[in-house]
Amino acid sequence: MTTSYAKTYNVDGVAMTAMEVAVKFNISIDALRSRIKRNPNTPIVELLYKTGSRTRASLKYKHNGKEKTVEQWALIYNMPIYRVRQRFKDGISLDEPIVEKRKVKQGESNWNAAMPKYDKDQELNQRIESYRKIGLKDDEIYNRMTKGDFTLMRRKANEW
Repeated sequence: MTTSYAKTYNVDGVAMTAMEVAVKFNISIDALRSRIKRNPNTPIVELLYKTGSRTRASLKYKHNGKEKTVEQWALIYNMPIYRVRQRFKDGISLDEPIVEKRKVKQGESNWNAAMPKYDKDQELNQRIESYRKIGLKDDEIYNRMTKGDFTLMRRKANEW
């Protein structure tokens, strides 16, 4: 005599283990165990539903008097499945063109305004003045303008 310590469930008047129920109703044992764990007080018969794409594939949507699945409509209209599903959900016809939402600038556009002119002398004068404001001497400004902005960093590194 063998003794089984596995929990049994009453399905249609027959005592069955979770594994036997999963095999009989073609449900993954992991999915069934997860459902039992999440809903411990629910009768097992109510946990035997199918989920995922298997049930979605059977849903049919009506468009232009014809009824087809989302996948079939996606092939007909050459659209991704998610877009067809979203259009049905939002109530947008599949015949309407695909429009991307773009942010519109508020206010007047300045496309007709003249571009500002680049003045090299003005830029150089502004840079020299900004270097003088931070306390650089003329030779340090000359080094920065001709050799790059790294001389000040080297000088501070030597001071530490």
